[in-house]
Amino acid sequence: MNNHYYLKGVLTAIVAVVLCACAPNPASPPPTPTPNLPVVTLSIESVGDETRFDKPEMMVPAGTRVVLDFRNSTSRGERVMQNWVLVQPGQEEAVLKDAPNQTLADDFIARGDSRVIAFTTSVVGSQTSEVTFTAPAPGRYPYICTAPRHGAMRGVLIVQ
Repeated sequence: MNNHYYLKGVLTAIVAVVLCACAPNPASPPPTPTPNLPVVTLSIESVGDETRFDKPEMMVPAGTRVVLDFRNSTSRGERVMQNWVLVQPGQEEAVLKDAPNQTLADDFIARGDSRVIAFTTSVVGSQTSEVTFTAPAPGRYPYICTAPRHGAMRGVLIVQ
């Protein structure tokens, strides 16, 4: 019977330690909130049944939160997939070269590819896809469509 009281005491002590460890420390200051980044909203779309974007250039300030809305404007419906992919400078050819090795489920992009900064999901005609990302350091960043046979869809995001 002594073992029962001993175990009960040990369990009570463990629970007390856990509860104390989880309680907030009144002496520590509250965490500093992350400042809200300014938001820039961009819209871009394909030009009808052509394999090109309607905006060959777009501009954003460095460090802003960018919300980009991409619309596939083709009239060919579900037969034509398109996406918008922002890549590191000078990497568009390499990303396009690797795209045929990827599937629609991967949006024609190798997941975890360090050359890719941001991308929308692939969408069929009349659909849209949105991506939110932080604008990189100042520079000229190419954007492309990685869907099969759409390598001519290109533009430049100018980050100031």
